[in-house]
Amino acid sequence: MEKRISNPLRTLDVMIEAEKTVAEFYRVCSERFAQNANFWGSLALEELAHAQVITRLIELVNIHQDQFTPGKSVPLETITSFISRIKSNIKTLEQIDLPEEKALLIAYQIENTFIELKYAEVVNTENKQYKALLDQVIIDTLKHKERVVERIGKLREE
Repeated sequence: MEKRISNPLRTLDVMIEAEKTVAEFYRVCSERFAQNANFWGSLALEELAHAQVITRLIELVNIHQDQFTPGKSVPLETITSFISRIKSNIKTLEQIDLPEEKALLIAYQIENTFIELKYAEVVNTENKQYKALLDQVIIDTLKHKERVVERIGKLREE
């Protein structure tokens, strides 16, 4: 692996862990808030699918190294801090009788943070397959945020 692309690949690798950690948070929410298990469970499954997509993105970079260059740098510490915060939220959710609205607000922050991290920009390429896969993850993340906001609204109406 060329050194020039190794740092962005490490960032994507850590993002896989972030997606899986978020999926775990949503899985715990689906157990905790059984009345809305489908909502939380679908988010969890979609986050796991994102982890698989990022794995595929890494494979594409490895196969077609000449088509990729480093993009914007996202400090790994920022992502690992994000992961730690989610793990802390999972522990809180497991140990404390947290209201679902609070869990939804955490979910909103999670999805917003994913958007702000801009990890989609860590690699530059014109590779159409890479861009299409990444675009789908970005669209899904925006939809997650919308679904969470909608669920907050419905919960407040109940």
